[in-house]
Amino acid sequence: MAQITLNVTLPEALEAYVNERVAEAGYGSPGDYVRNLIREDQERRTRGNLDRLLLEGLDSELDVVTPEYLTELRREAKERVARRSGKV
Repeated sequence: MAQITLNVTLPEALEAYVNERVAEAGYGSPGDYVRNLIREDQERRTRGNLDRLLLEGLDSELDVVTPEYLTELRREAKERVARRSGKV
């Protein structure tokens, strides 16, 4: 993965905090700490989106699950997987 350099200007108090966290948590550098914060933020957003989708699903109309419904669901799933892998 290509990497870029990002320069960030911080007040002294935040720089001291970052350096403290780097030392306490065993990060190799302030950049490692910032990358970890960004990854954690991405994960939080992903979980938030998943939670929202799950709640929307709970609020939606329920389908009656019959053998035919499951057969159709499996067919659709296989079709989507095939499309993603370029087999269709």
